[in-house]
Amino acid sequence: MIETPFALPTADGKKIFGMVNHESTPADTLLIFVHGLGASGNRHIFYNAARYFPQRGVDVCRFELYPGGAEGRFQLQCTMKTHADDLNTVLAHFRPKYKKIIVAGHSLGVPTVLQADLKHMDAIILMSGAAREFMDHPTMKLIEPLPGTPFYKTNYGVTSILS
Repeated sequence: MIETPFALPTADGKKIFGMVNHESTPADTLLIFVHGLGASGNRHIFYNAARYFPQRGVDVCRFELYPGGAEGRFQLQCTMKTHADDLNTVLAHFRPKYKKIIVAGHSLGVPTVLQADLKHMDAIILMSGAAREFMDHPTMKLIEPLPGTPFYKTNYGVTSILS
């Protein structure tokens, strides 16, 4: 398996960094993963998928929504529109190279996929990151209001603030 990195310029002067996993002969189908809040393209589900699917004739693209650094964005600089625009940039780059493009959004990647330009996708997969055992846990509140503010906080092992 071959892992080919890419960096795509954005309209606002940043770069989208990612990786395409493929066999020596690229496939005609590309599966693009869109990660969720606080995650990355190297989360185990995407990392393992990038090794599984190319062996079965499907190339895999994993890109970062907020890689940080001098050329990438940070999470606090992003909106859902930013994420959808970045996905559109990735789709526009790969559309001419593949006969079929499948996009899989996980967790917060789901609304990113749904806000992007669906005409560039041949199929979509929407995956929830919510685990039933956490949702029913008597002492763990996954999303709760942040008192005195218009914000909410989440607790999935890492606390995040949401508008």
